[in-house]
Amino acid sequence: MSKLRALSKIKRLAARIVRDEMGITGLETAIILIAFVVVASVFAYTVLSAGIFSSERGKEAVYAGLKEARGTLEPKGSVIATGIKMIDDADDDPVAWEAAATLPTDIISVTPARDTDDRKEGTASVELTIVTGVAPGSGLLAYHDLASAMDLSSQTEVKLWVKSDTDLTVANQLQLVLDDTAACASPLETIDIGTLTAGTWTRVSLTLANPSQDSAILSIGLNTGGGLPASTTIVVNLDSIEGDPPTGGEVHELIFTVANAVGGLAIDLTAPTDADGDGLADSGSTHVTVISYSDKDQQISDIAWSKAEIGTGDGDNLLETGEKMQITVPLKALTTLLRIDKQFTLEVKPPHGSSLSLQRTTPPQIDTIMNLQ
Repeated sequence: MSKLRALSKIKRLAARIVRDEMGITGLETAIILIAFVVVASVFAYTVLSAGIFSSERGKEAVYAGLKEARGTLEPKGSVIATGIKMIDDADDDPVAWEAAATLPTDIISVTPARDTDDRKEGTASVELTIVTGVAPGSGLLAYHDLASAMDLSSQTEVKLWVKSDTDLTVANQLQLVLDDTAACASPLETIDIGTLTAGTWTRVSLTLANPSQDSAILSIGLNTGGGLPASTTIVVNLDSIEGDPPTGGEVHELIFTVANAVGGLAIDLTAPTDADGDGLADSGSTHVTVISYSDKDQQISDIAWSKAEIGTGDGDNLLETGEKMQITVPLKALTTLLRIDKQFTLEVKPPHGSSLSLQRTTPPQIDTIMNLQ
């Protein structure tokens, strides 16, 4: 009896278990698997997209960096500053001097020549052979028309080397003339050179009477105030005629050479226009490379400059692999002159690539040519 009762209890328990069991159908299993696949696909796509985006950005950054590097300027050599203005170095070949169209009374002839043997500086001096008659008068002997107008208004003196093969004992026997017209037709300045000892090179300093009017000198000449030795031949040599600025001097222009740092991308070095000659780039200029100047007294954001290709090149405005350009920056636009012991900065900003910054300090004495390293 007890066995039957126990068997009945087991059956009831088994029936209850069968009735309460919760099963999972195949459809439900498929839905769950599909959901997992979709979520995994979205996650994988997100990760993949992020990776591709990051890779593209990285590639762009590399290419941009390469473009910057390949389009960057680098200086070649030193920065050169020019100071005292050279009016005539006397090195022209052929000689640039000419005899006056109308010579003074009893000056029979004046013959200019280039003398490479008897010189003081450079490669030559100007030799003027003057043949006199019995009573030499006064007037223009010879002249030199300058290539372009020269501004001497900031100068106080003109210095030159002069030599005569004959003693000249009167100050006005030879005179230097400066003129704002060709051929010394109407001199602005006529300055006595002074006495000369035969056969001796003499460095003479001639004070300008009215520097403010000497802003566009077109010709220089040698004049005589009269009284040259009669009935003889006098040989006069002139060399290195230059303006001399006020005490301490001033820098007139800066010169430097640039090339591509790595090579590759060409850099457009079309120079700006400066129609009014004020030293600033014209507002309508189409140049894309900008040069700025700054010192403790001023800042000029777009200063005028010019270029000249040196060495091997194809003659265009593009600075390409293996080419060099010499940049000249006149300092006409400076409101405060660049004088001795003064730090300044030139910044060259090409259309692509990094800027080139040149910071230098002027020396304690201004000379004709200064290497600022």
